[in-house]
Amino acid sequence: MLPALLGMRPHYVDKLWGGTRIARLPAKGRAGHAPPVDVRVGESWEVADLPEGSSTVDGGPLHGRTLTEVVARFGRELVGERAPTLNGVLRFPLLVKLIDATDDLSVQVHPGEDYARAHPGSSSKDEAWLVVDAEPGARILHGLVPGVDAAALRSALGAGRVERLLRAVSVAPGDVVRVEPGTMHAVGKGCLLLEVQEPSDTTFRLWDWGRVDHQGRQRPLHVEQAMAVTRFGNESPPTLPPAPPGEPVVRAPRFTMSVQRVEAGARRPLLLPEGSAGVAYVLGGSALLDADAGATELTLPAGASAVVCARARGVSVSSAMGATVIVMAG
Repeated sequence: MLPALLGMRPHYVDKLWGGTRIARLPAKGRAGHAPPVDVRVGESWEVADLPEGSSTVDGGPLHGRTLTEVVARFGRELVGERAPTLNGVLRFPLLVKLIDATDDLSVQVHPGEDYARAHPGSSSKDEAWLVVDAEPGARILHGLVPGVDAAALRSALGAGRVERLLRAVSVAPGDVVRVEPGTMHAVGKGCLLLEVQEPSDTTFRLWDWGRVDHQGRQRPLHVEQAMAVTRFGNESPPTLPPAPPGEPVVRAPRFTMSVQRVEAGARRPLLLPEGSAGVAYVLGGSALLDADAGATELTLPAGASAVVCARARGVSVSSAMGATVIVMAG
């Protein structure tokens, strides 16, 4: 039987620009949740079902199974009717990450559905970020400055001055950023982000600051692919305004993101559409999730994630001391 709620252990990814802030989150101090100590953890794939990496069920009858294995076993009962198939394989509809940037990430862009349909092996990648923490002066690059066309971008690339053509935006904890396919962007040094996106790892890197890897090699660039998918003249606002209570702050075609605050001693329905698979991430405090009239319960400290299966009914969240929960639905 498929439990209504699945606690998750993340899949950690070593990055040149990674750091140590993820390891300091309360949830990562639990047994089996600590990142490896010999790598620079740039990404924690909190909930992932991809060939490149999968998160793992923590506790319950499916303990130790990868999310990929669980999706293959339970199918639509877990992922819901709207979940996509990628290259013919049914996938969990969300990829949720923590990103710890101790250096600027590459300038990159992601394709949309039209490009993915025309190029087998690539997948659409729409995403949104919530700023968990930001050092003083932290920024992101989001979209091109007005008037930049393909010729200007190629010229700046040849001169090593791509950064000058992107909008620099200061960010602070709590800011929410939408990154649609075709939006050129980069996460800046000092940002710790929660990222929700379509289940895809397709990224086209346009510029990498001349950086080299541990072997002294520059990472590959994907200039022609990036130019092909960049939306010139797309000047949408990078940060989104707060949403009214009970409403998602992000409404993308394939996912939503809501910020749900639970007062001390209160119990509230989880802000998740019935029949949709989702993810709950505890941003602050400690939360208790329960479903199916209390048949399944999970206690989640700050920095922990759980999958809410599409078959779950009556899901609620409570907290003895108060909590902030980020709810993402696919």
